[in-house]
Amino acid sequence: MPPYVYLTKSQTYFANIDTNTYKNLFVNDAEVIVWTTFENGMTDSIYLEKIPDYSLPLYTYLPYWYSLQNSTYAVEDPFFKNWSKENRSYNLIVKWNNNEITSQTTIPNSTTLDCLWVEKSEFPVRENRFNIKGIYNDPFDMQNNVLIKTRRLEHWKIDSLAGEIPQTICTSDPSLNLIDVSSDILINGNQVELGFFREKGGGNRGKWRGEKWKKSYKVDEILDSTRLLPSSYYYTRLKNDVALIKFSQIDINSFRFWRSIVRFNGLDGNPFEEPSNIISNIEGGYGGWVGCGAVYYKIPIKEGYSTNSPLPLDSIEIIDVFQ
Repeated sequence: MPPYVYLTKSQTYFANIDTNTYKNLFVNDAEVIVWTTFENGMTDSIYLEKIPDYSLPLYTYLPYWYSLQNSTYAVEDPFFKNWSKENRSYNLIVKWNNNEITSQTTIPNSTTLDCLWVEKSEFPVRENRFNIKGIYNDPFDMQNNVLIKTRRLEHWKIDSLAGEIPQTICTSDPSLNLIDVSSDILINGNQVELGFFREKGGGNRGKWRGEKWKKSYKVDEILDSTRLLPSSYYYTRLKNDVALIKFSQIDINSFRFWRSIVRFNGLDGNPFEEPSNIISNIEGGYGGWVGCGAVYYKIPIKEGYSTNSPLPLDSIEIIDVFQ
């Protein structure tokens, strides 16, 4: 995958927020460069440019974006053979408004999970709530920092008026949600069980929904009180969620950035908590420039489902990664 960058301006703490705030928040005219040094000592760089007609000003390597529509780009462009490699560092340069912002990150070697499985919640609020669990064997000969994100790709609901499941995907998560980030200081070289929850309402303990039967009503029969009750409803099957899990290894500076995000989110607006500052790995600005040694898993929420095979990287939708 190519690198991508969002650029925004800072707001003062007590700044007014109006209809123009978000319109003017994003930077649209920056020069964005990423460069790296290859194993033979040679250096190379690429320019990141805005994706045309995208909802937000997202800077990325446009030939990759175009290759989604025309595979010729992937064959002819040397980027696809030489870039986004594990165990290599990548340098960022952003030039805007007479300022230069820089950073460096490393893409560590990725690690897979031994297995993933779906099990029914032990104390579910509703009968069709499930958890995703996994087994991770932490390598003992290196420091590892794990970043976990999930996204609900599919979530189906019943149209109570029509009494059937719509044939379109409804209310899927718009982006990958941060679930947790952790160092292996306490688990180095050990096998641990992990939980892959769905971010919900500011927390990360939401359950995934599995397949179930649901009672639905027909409108005309509800309004007609003379009908017998048994003929006024019928049952339909509610389809299961489908989850995408991104399991990444990140370097130490990226870990510090994401850990500060997790701690900040954990405050949940509590005024009695000790303030928590976001740790940046950007020189001349604030934010995060993060390389992920990532593996992805696509999990249908069906009781008893299990897998130990990550998705092939060429099967990942680029928009899932950008989000």
